[in-house]
Amino acid sequence: MDMNNIFTESEKVELKQKLNDTLPKEMVAFLNTNGGSVYIGVENGGNIISPNSTQDDTQDDTQDTQDVPQGVPQTVPQDVPQESDLDIWIVEQIRQNPKITTEELAKLSGKNSKTIKRHIAKIENVYYVGSGYSGHWEIKP
Repeated sequence: MDMNNIFTESEKVELKQKLNDTLPKEMVAFLNTNGGSVYIGVENGGNIISPNSTQDDTQDDTQDTQDVPQGVPQTVPQDVPQESDLDIWIVEQIRQNPKITTEELAKLSGKNSKTIKRHIAKIENVYYVGSGYSGHWEIKP
């Protein structure tokens, strides 16, 4: 087994190359849902970063076209929110239904629930009150 690639990102696992400003919100997002783990010092591909490496060591400025997926549709349906509009769309959905789950938001948006949770963590005025399915979303002014 390759010990340098044992981590896989999922709804319950977040991989971080280093500490950054978004980490506290992402941890709160885990706490407000079903929990999860954050591993620091691991690239998104699951490779463990050497403690002696720097951010520049872990990123290659050249674009590798071998990993580009083939056969991906070039058009996106009009009713699917784009990344720039996703935060606004999420807030509107929560206004309409404060008991909506991140899984329901994911299905409605065509995104995965991890993307929805990541966006909610960045929205400063949206909070989950309570726990599990008995809780609800609140939007603070």
